Amino acid sequence: MSELRPFAFGWRIGRFRPGLWIWCWLLWTAFFTLPLASGWLLKLTFDALSTQESINGLLVAIGVTEAVRWVVFALGVWVVVRWWVAGLTMMRTNMLHAQTVSGGPKAAKLPASPSEAISRFQEDTRDAVLWADSWVDGLASISYAVGAVAIMSTINRSAALVVLLPLLLVAVLVRQLTPRLYAARAADRAATSTVTSVPISSWFISYDICRCKLIISCNLFPLVFSGTSSSILNAFVPSLGEYLNI
Repeated sequence: MSELRPFAFGWRIGRFRPGLWIWCWLLWTAFFTLPLASGWLLKLTFDALSTQESINGLLVAIGVTEAVRWVVFALGVWVVVRWWVAGLTMMRTNMLHAQTVSGGPKAAKLPASPSEAISRFQEDTRDAVLWADSWVDGLASISYAVGAVAIMSTINRSAALVVLLPLLLVAVLVRQLTPRLYAARAADRAATSTVTSVPISSWFISYDICRCKLIISCNLFPLVFSGTSSSILNAFVPSLGEYLNI
């Protein structure tokens, strides 16, 4: 299989429902950036107070802006949940189809245990959709930051520069810690697979034992093993009964 490219992979997940994804970008960017309007109106309010002007219109504008922001939030949640569920369903359906129907290179490597299969279907799909979803929040946060710095620079450029310096430091620090974060994530996934493999394996074994006991106690071997050689059945039944203490 070809090497997975994270950005191309995230782009394909987002484009699975392009209309929903675009609305996610628009609504969440609006939700993140509307506080800039509220802050600007609040500045104008304090300026009006300093000159003894009326602030009634500004207060109404601030209230309307905040109300619109939370309406946008509700719409954003509704849209992103629909897109999220669609992305998860698409990935899990494709994975199941690849393992059970298509075969070949699309099926990839079979999971080593039932717990690993469950982790792939649950954790991997969730992380993949979360990766594409983080682009929405990332763009919204960047838009807010750019707008805030632009407004702040019109008031005091030195203050805007002081605010930018810690952000640059955090960006460099995160970049340096990225290999450690990848290693910690891989170790976490391995530990999760190991821990969950014990109960899941026990459940499958218990289910198989109960099924075999039912077959033996109800004398269902002729039905279950129809067409099987009698010599194989004669060799299999006593050993299985002895193993299950029947």
